[in-house]
Amino acid sequence: MEELAVGTRVEHPRYGEGIISKNKITSYEIFFEHGGKIELTKRNEDLEVKETPQRNLKTRSHWPKWRKCCATFWKIRAPCRN
Repeated sequence: MEELAVGTRVEHPRYGEGIISKNKITSYEIFFEHGGKIELTKRNEDLEVKETPQRNLKTRSHWPKWRKCCATFWKIRAPCRN
């Protein structure tokens, strides 16, 4: 299976539809509608990709500006200044 990006919508036969929230080295953290937050290995063959995230062509990243700010906040534990 190809590498999946954060924000990709997937479907699992047991847990239903979900969205990838973290892409780790060997696994994905996915929030499912019928299972909550679950970590599945990247080798899992039960995932079916429903929709891939659209990249914002105006910026390098597909994340909105507030996500970059919040990511900085969580790394250094300081308030956002934007």
